[in-house]
Amino acid sequence: MSMAELASILDGVKPVGVFLTHSELPHSSNLRTVSETWSGIQVDVSTIMLSYIELAPAVPIDQITNVKPDTTINFDGRDLILLDALLKDQPGSQWIYDPMTKILFSGDGFGYYHAPGKCHAFSGELAEGIQTEQFQAYHHSAFRFFRWVKAERFNSDLDRFFANLPVDRLSLYGRLGAQSS
Repeated sequence: MSMAELASILDGVKPVGVFLTHSELPHSSNLRTVSETWSGIQVDVSTIMLSYIELAPAVPIDQITNVKPDTTINFDGRDLILLDALLKDQPGSQWIYDPMTKILFSGDGFGYYHAPGKCHAFSGELAEGIQTEQFQAYHHSAFRFFRWVKAERFNSDLDRFFANLPVDRLSLYGRLGAQSS
């Protein structure tokens, strides 16, 4: 999404805050532009020290708030719950859950590689859908520790997580990759 598209969606309303699943620069590199466009914007991110190292050059340090997992933040009358991520490429990765819409913002979790030219498509708009190979290739690249994970135990953890949280939609992260066959 471009800044022009974001400004169009906001329709003149200044955003109050940005909630990051983690502070990794590929996910937060546009924060300088956001903070320059909307001065004083608050950035909430996990409690891990990396946010000070990675975000401070982009956003004034007094605009960064570190939030622990399992914290509920009331944002403009709406509760958002920050959760410890089960799939993470940084120790401080969190998932953000919106109980009102039942959307789970999973950062890198549940990501997939997509075909060239599909960067702005929602997963439901992909005629070919998300192929297992695209999902697996992404996860083996993003989460290099997967080769040591016991699938049964991990799947059990995921089952427990989703049994306790009514998720209707996942916010998926797609990355440009090779077209699956």
